[in-house]
Amino acid sequence: MGRRRLGDPLPGGSDEVPAAFLPRTELPPAVPSLEPSGAFTVAADAGSDSGSASGAGAGAGAERAAPREPRAVLLAERGLETASVLPAGAVAPAPSRRASRDADRTLRQVRQAQQLRYGAIALAGLLILGLLGWLVFGRGGAPADSGGPAAPDRVVLVSLSDPAGSGAASALLAAAADGNRASGVLVPSYLRVDVAGFGATSFGDALRLPQPGAQASALADLLGVRVPGQLSFTPAGFAALVDALGGVEVSVDVDVLRPEADGRATILVAAGTRTLDGAAAAQYGAYLTPGEPEQKRLARFKEVLDPVLAALPKGEGAIQSLLAGLGSGAASALAPRDLAEALGSFADAVRNNSATFTALPVRAIDAGGTPAYGLDRAATDKLIATALAGARGPAASAATRVLVQNGVGTPGLGESARTRLVEAGLAYVGGGNADRFGYTESVVLITGGAPAARGRADAVATALGLPATAVRTTTYGTSLADVVVVLGADYAG
Repeated sequence: MGRRRLGDPLPGGSDEVPAAFLPRTELPPAVPSLEPSGAFTVAADAGSDSGSASGAGAGAGAERAAPREPRAVLLAERGLETASVLPAGAVAPAPSRRASRDADRTLRQVRQAQQLRYGAIALAGLLILGLLGWLVFGRGGAPADSGGPAAPDRVVLVSLSDPAGSGAASALLAAAADGNRASGVLVPSYLRVDVAGFGATSFGDALRLPQPGAQASALADLLGVRVPGQLSFTPAGFAALVDALGGVEVSVDVDVLRPEADGRATILVAAGTRTLDGAAAAQYGAYLTPGEPEQKRLARFKEVLDPVLAALPKGEGAIQSLLAGLGSGAASALAPRDLAEALGSFADAVRNNSATFTALPVRAIDAGGTPAYGLDRAATDKLIATALAGARGPAASAATRVLVQNGVGTPGLGESARTRLVEAGLAYVGGGNADRFGYTESVVLITGGAPAARGRADAVATALGLPATAVRTTTYGTSLADVVVVLGADYAG
């Protein structure tokens, strides 16, 4: 068979060129500078040196040609393709290999340029995001929330007593170590709590018990948060602190009155916005008129405590020196450095306007005529999840609540058991005295003998140093706890 020349008719009389014989062009259709737009028509005059393009409304003598591929357009733009118009039915010669290479090289350069542009845009976006993160989260080099567990808050309970020694007003202070966030929870003195080893009492009266930190431990058990210690002020001690700070400016809402024997009253602090000295600040911060709800007193205590904290000196050493100068007017079982750090962090938050105060949600309960409050548990849980999230301790998430009763009458057994249980990550629930004294052996009671319940009871026995034989099952159950312990004479304490 003779060799066919380019343009010879194909066998069978067809002038159609099979797709397999056409040069393959694999170019992306979205190269703006190379993509032809619209339809082109070529004049039928074979003798013309160049084709004339017209729109869709070309005359009858015009013949529409298919849009040229991007490769052909590129060759034409570079002068690598003839511009003459071929007769109808003729097949254009394929571009030379050199022209193809030049076109491919140019397309690669275009693609590379596009990739570089896209990469530059992406890099610029990352740089902008990084700058925004640096501005938002601070210039310390790391964001405030790196995804890991948050550092625990610094926590301390601050209380102001009345002249009789009972707690008049208290605030649980929890602050982030950097001082950028802090929450104060105001605790009413009429709140009913259970003090390990002493039983149920009011929160204010717990301050008078001969057990250091009784208020702090009772509040920790009740709320399920960490309260490592407290700072207690006598009226004279709080007055000395305020005087050392130069007084505090307070908006006094009512006259602070002192009843006299003849039925009259003496105004100790007049209502109005004024700078209070130490004695006036202590009187106003603990003041409650007859018939007022205790939340009024808590609001007054907050109005005094807030400027006191803001006026504290910066630096743990200066705070330690200030408190040490108050002598017996300020008492705390916390290490001086830990106490100063907690107060300093909260003071920083107050100065930064990032500290908030909230009254503990409570509900009135019938206590035979004596004012008394119990927790509003649902509202308190929400408060803890927001304001005290950084103060939650192991007891807040412990699966086992342990109610402890004293079965021998020996003082201090409840507090000893509480310490052991809390250290083991269990939640202590005070149960006071047992139904009788004289238990020779301690018992750990659970309802039913399910493996899970038995496992909890064994963990409690181990924490208290009791033998496994102390675990017993009972039909008696309580919604207050998962395990009930009655301490007997065999408990070493």
